[in-house]
Amino acid sequence: MKKILTSKWFALGVGMVGFVLTILLVYEPAETKSPADPAGSETSTNEAPAHVEVEEHSPLKALPIPIVAPPPAEPMLASQVGEPGSLRFNNPDIRELVDELLREKEKLLKWEADLNELQQRLALEKEFIGAITQEVLRAKAAMELSLTNGRTSIKDQEKRQLSDLAGVYTNMPPGSAVAILNGMEVDDIALILNNMGPVQKALILENFATNEVTKTTGKATEISEKIRRLVREQEIPTKKR
Repeated sequence: MKKILTSKWFALGVGMVGFVLTILLVYEPAETKSPADPAGSETSTNEAPAHVEVEEHSPLKALPIPIVAPPPAEPMLASQVGEPGSLRFNNPDIRELVDELLREKEKLLKWEADLNELQQRLALEKEFIGAITQEVLRAKAAMELSLTNGRTSIKDQEKRQLSDLAGVYTNMPPGSAVAILNGMEVDDIALILNNMGPVQKALILENFATNEVTKTTGKATEISEKIRRLVREQEIPTKKR
């Protein structure tokens, strides 16, 4: 018996029996899984569970409401994103920038309209000033012509008067003519004598030089000088022509 108990085969058999008993005691068969529900496979994975197990000593046990999963995020609409390359999107900063650019564009358009209106007004004022300038030039030319004609008429009238006076003094004796002319200015005497003939002019000048009243006054020489200047002034315009 002792020989059997100490045999290696006995020890091997006892080990095999212990191993089998241990496997039978420890091993538990796995629960069979139910087949997948076809309808359940199509449900969203974001669906919240009906009940959440909470441990006994967890702080969540004191909450008055049950814990549920957050709702799934709503997809962004196409109108909020906008088409590619367009400005149709819901961005406050970009929208404010676009509005500012539109306001600046309106200001520029208004300035352009104001400048065009000012340009038209300036063109009308320039045309008006041009017309007024032409009127002033025409009035100035007419006035100058009138003054020239007036001076010419006055000169012609003075010439006629001097010619008449010269004719009167020519028909008088030299002594009588000198007595009258002696009371006039030297310039007036020279103008009258300048319109007389050479003979009568010489007789009157001689009487101025020899008359007891006028010979000491030197009027004969002064009248002769004035007549010489008048003759020279009359000759100069003739030479220019």
